[in-house]
Amino acid sequence: MSNRSMIIGIMIAVAVWGGMLALGALLFGMDQETGNITYSVNIWRGLIVFTCVFAFLGMWIVALATQQRKPKSTEDHLEDK
Repeated sequence: MSNRSMIIGIMIAVAVWGGMLALGALLFGMDQETGNITYSVNIWRGLIVFTCVFAFLGMWIVALATQQRKPKSTEDHLEDK
């Protein structure tokens, strides 16, 4: 398995995990009186979680796209021979 396909797999797993977190935040919340978790739909909770996860993934993609590959040093080149 190449590094690229491993990174893509990890990104997909993070996206699925974030989607599940967003769905849970969307559908469930804390009851103000009892402090227990109850079914209470709130679009803003889900949207905040969804946005944070995908902003993280977006920054990760940009960082990978702009990273500079450093050339092999001459010492490494000599060791390969």
